[in-house]
Amino acid sequence: MNADTQSSSSSVTEAPEMALPPLLKRILESRGYYTKDAIQKLFRPTLKDLRDPFTLDGMSIAIERLVKAFENKERVAVYADFDLDGTSGLALLVQALEDFGYQNLEYYQPLRLSEGYGLHVAAVEDLKKRGVSVIITVDVGITANIAALKAKELGIDLIITDHHLPKGELPEAYAIVNPNKGTCASQLGHLSGAGVAFYLVLALKRALEQKGYLPLGYNPKKLLDCFVIGTITDLVPLKEENRILVKHGLLQLENTVRPGLRSLIQKLGLNGRALSSADVALGLAPKLNALSRMEMGLMPRQVLMVESVDEAEAMVDQIIQNNELRKFLQKEALVKATEMAELQKDLPFIFVWSKDFHKGIIGLIATQLAKDFSRPAFVGSLDEEGFIHGSSRLPETSAVHLVQVLSQNAEFLVRSGGHQAAAGFVLEEKMAEQFKSGLHATLSSALRTPFTQNFDAVANLRDIDDDFMSWYEKLEPFGKDFPQAILRLENVTILEKSELRGGHLRLSLQQGRKKSQAVYFNPNSRARDMQAGEVIEIFVEPQWNHFRGEKRLQLQIKSII
Repeated sequence: MNADTQSSSSSVTEAPEMALPPLLKRILESRGYYTKDAIQKLFRPTLKDLRDPFTLDGMSIAIERLVKAFENKERVAVYADFDLDGTSGLALLVQALEDFGYQNLEYYQPLRLSEGYGLHVAAVEDLKKRGVSVIITVDVGITANIAALKAKELGIDLIITDHHLPKGELPEAYAIVNPNKGTCASQLGHLSGAGVAFYLVLALKRALEQKGYLPLGYNPKKLLDCFVIGTITDLVPLKEENRILVKHGLLQLENTVRPGLRSLIQKLGLNGRALSSADVALGLAPKLNALSRMEMGLMPRQVLMVESVDEAEAMVDQIIQNNELRKFLQKEALVKATEMAELQKDLPFIFVWSKDFHKGIIGLIATQLAKDFSRPAFVGSLDEEGFIHGSSRLPETSAVHLVQVLSQNAEFLVRSGGHQAAAGFVLEEKMAEQFKSGLHATLSSALRTPFTQNFDAVANLRDIDDDFMSWYEKLEPFGKDFPQAILRLENVTILEKSELRGGHLRLSLQQGRKKSQAVYFNPNSRARDMQAGEVIEIFVEPQWNHFRGEKRLQLQIKSII
């Protein structure tokens, strides 16, 4: 695989040659990393360990067809899901096809609010009218049986690339490249939709080179700025290929040549330093996601694909304005949703809906309710036709599988789908109470238990210093299945407490002679009642706080005892 990516791993980070800080060693041991080899791979993931893209079932068939399309100068369309995973996959695949010399390209994304998820028959018919003979999907299509039949009927060869789970029989497509389709032995099921698209690019690159259609030297690492956005935002496990490519992708994103991303990174004050997975998840992603959530003209794909610097800068201004509107609507809806949720404290879940909830922010509301009430949250937006468009989320400690929960209540729903911890659904308002009863029956066996905070190690404030952080940050990327470290601190004294804008808290802490600054986002009532002089036990996440070109160590409080 190194030949496909043309890079050594030394540019990512040097392997640790000196003794690790004791606290960092305890963190790694708590996660099962004991040997030098295992630790080396964490610090220095190598592109040589990537699996061959042709191990994906259906890849050879898909590539053979795409090479034929290249030779015949056929019109090829890329059809991607509207979320950031699909958008990132769309941007990287279209760029690669253009770089490879495909001359007749189209691309299409359904709108989140007005069209909804899926490969739509009407879009397939429209692409046929525009002369398309091959459609490649990104992050969508594995359940599109009807649309696949329509494509076949119209003489379009449909190549599905996806990573979602199928429902029943697979679509009758020309080729299906999906590590999770049930018949694929590639062991690449952790890839995101953008990840599968990237692997398609790696395979196509090799095939075109072997045919002599593509000069040697094309480096697909240039596409990893998009890969990293799709992979981090879709919450797929950051292990194996994902960990390797995100590690390299963060470097690519830091130095991206895409005008839209460069302008946004600069606007957010993220330029001039190494980017972290948190910068993507909490900085870039919410701003881009808000565009498709609000559906007010500008779409995320335009930001990723714009070529003009002037256009990019104008887009960034729109992004910021759009995000401010999103935050306002989210704040208003959260107040009402929380009031409604308070009346459901005796249930093992939260289910609220309203015509006042903007359809684009229900997932964000569900996320916050799941966190605040420590149970699965189902939040819906009621439209004028009497349908509730819903989104569901899990608290961090839940073992519930939302897709399974919704499937067990399919009789009350129009449709549903998604991932274990994040799923969507649609139902008629008249079925809401029956759906609620169904959720109660399904989730009663998983009644919530008292919250227990998982943590990696017991620590002292004196252990968390700049030397520790300089090693700790080299463990990036953090994410699903390799989260930020949580440390337990005992007998900590509150020296000062102040409230920040948005209701967050800033605390000055002391343990022994060591003092540290901490922040607590969205604190609960227990935290709000704390007073200076109180001795507490806390669980914290160590991090750098970047402000005005400087970085300072701070602790983010996750919970307080």
